[in-house]
Amino acid sequence: MRTVLTENREFGGKNAPLKLREVKGAKSITVRITHEGVVVTKPRWVGRKQVETFLKENNGWLEIQVAKWEEQVAETLSDQVLYLGQVYSIRRATSGPVRLAGSEFWAVGSTPQERLKNVMDWMLRRSRQTIRQTVARWAPELKVATKRVSIRDQVSRWGSCSVDGSLSFNWRLVMAPPEVLEYIVIHELAHVREHNHSKRFWSLVARFCPDYELFEKWLDDHNDRIMLTGRGK
Repeated sequence: MRTVLTENREFGGKNAPLKLREVKGAKSITVRITHEGVVVTKPRWVGRKQVETFLKENNGWLEIQVAKWEEQVAETLSDQVLYLGQVYSIRRATSGPVRLAGSEFWAVGSTPQERLKNVMDWMLRRSRQTIRQTVARWAPELKVATKRVSIRDQVSRWGSCSVDGSLSFNWRLVMAPPEVLEYIVIHELAHVREHNHSKRFWSLVARFCPDYELFEKWLDDHNDRIMLTGRGK
């Protein structure tokens, strides 16, 4: 799969990112709304003219969905944020570093966006520490050795494992409940032993995380909110 076009497009007076991707083996044009915006996929043999015709034919549906998407983006720019699976309010502090008191974050900043950014920077630092500690705790349990652990701001993945045993995690996992973050760590560590999603792989995951299906569902249910946080206008 490769992205062949990225641009902003207007749908019924609402602007949203449009990404056009070519997918090997695809048989038709598809469109869906994700945290990235409007994502269109097409077979390699389909030209841009056919894609534009497809978008025009589905314009009514797209206008409704983009309006809903914009509302979701607006929600992520509010004075609340997810941290460890809980919703925390963000209050304006007059000075000092970000601090967490009860169910509230206190951060400096003249706008909600500035305060949110400061809180997210604080969460990023905590996430690096938490994820690396979790990897160090579980790697011996799964009897695997890791080459490198990277913490990134990925737009579509929670984690990944390379063939040499290097692991990469999305720092936004710290927004999820601790047991969900722990599941993703176990999932990627299992890939060090099994570089696939075979029955043997899932049996290995289930041995150390029996409730992994519940955690997968939590991530599916909260994916857009987490991925959109701080990425709005």
